[in-house]
Amino acid sequence: MSYSHVSPMGPSRGHVRVSHRRAPNFLERVGNSMVGSVVGVFVVLGACCLLFWNEGRSVRTYEMLVEAGDLCNPLRSPDNVYDNLNNKLVYLSGKLATAEPLEDRLFGVPQSAVRLRRKVEMYQWVEETETREYNEPDGSIRKETIYNYFTEWKNYVVDSNSFDDRRYHDNPKTMPVEKMELTAESVTVGLFTLSREAVLKISNWKRLPLNPSTSYGSDTRAYDNTLYHSDSSFRNPQVGDVRVWFEYAGSTELGREDEVSVVAQQSPGPVLTSFRAPSGYDILFLYMNRLSMNEVFEREHASNKLLTWVLRGVGWLIVFVGLNMIANIVVTLFDWLPLLGGLLAFSTMILAVILATSISLLVTAVAWIFFRPLYALAILFGACLPLILPRLHDILWSKPKNG
Repeated sequence: MSYSHVSPMGPSRGHVRVSHRRAPNFLERVGNSMVGSVVGVFVVLGACCLLFWNEGRSVRTYEMLVEAGDLCNPLRSPDNVYDNLNNKLVYLSGKLATAEPLEDRLFGVPQSAVRLRRKVEMYQWVEETETREYNEPDGSIRKETIYNYFTEWKNYVVDSNSFDDRRYHDNPKTMPVEKMELTAESVTVGLFTLSREAVLKISNWKRLPLNPSTSYGSDTRAYDNTLYHSDSSFRNPQVGDVRVWFEYAGSTELGREDEVSVVAQQSPGPVLTSFRAPSGYDILFLYMNRLSMNEVFEREHASNKLLTWVLRGVGWLIVFVGLNMIANIVVTLFDWLPLLGGLLAFSTMILAVILATSISLLVTAVAWIFFRPLYALAILFGACLPLILPRLHDILWSKPKNG
């Protein structure tokens, strides 16, 4: 059974749809929990694979960075080219330059930069849902889905055909103006040309200032560095109205040029391209601002450490989720007892935290046996602590009693 009614939720025109369904019986819930337990086993195995791979990736990246640091040849100035360094790894820093400014021809917006992009948003209806479920006295489950509608600037077309209530919430099917990005064809640092791959690493995006007194097309004006078709679109937008702004990266404006620091291969030309290290890794580092060669490699080492710890955390979380899925069968078997069911749910969660930590450390230790054996023993000791401490506690407390 399903019905809906309009609720007094203000100008968002929200409504509630209510439905009822039969609650699963005990055997159905046990069956679902068993399926979840099987899936949980594979989730834990997948997390273990992620943790093992992450440790290997971390070590290989570290060794690659050390190797690259030894091979890199620092150049004092980008205005000097040494042919004997062709096809070798070099470091240089200097100001960006382009042959001519980029221009958005539709709105007549020029900018001296490596990259220029047009950002577009349209004012549209948006549907937001919230679902609540309640157990009814007759054993059924009451489901309430609350639908709220409001208007918002969005950078993509919101499909109003999927709305639960489409009568008063109709969005345009396409964007009147599309987003766009331009990239300079030739970008140089001194006498060196940056490869396309290097250019795309320039991503210090900044908002492009727009002059309010300048005309950017028919009935288009700038308000707060954003283009609107009219003053009303800025102050009181309607569904279907569009606003546009621009961002640029890698300024090449005379006197305000951005500087970059690059570690790459000096190819004939000279062109700065990706360098294939003896270990098989491709090396091309580019950072904004003037950095020393050591600072570039220090940042790469820091990024590697950060990614390693992020993936360790993600791996631990997936193991924790998988263990909870496995243990859910125990909770389901006793959830008909209110006190015992709640206690079991809390206990299994605490146990999952402890086991997830031990499993994560154990997998990490096994990985380090392959990649860094000297550190593996310390990690193994930490992984076994949850198992050793209770036994050690029993031994220490049993001695006074025996005496």
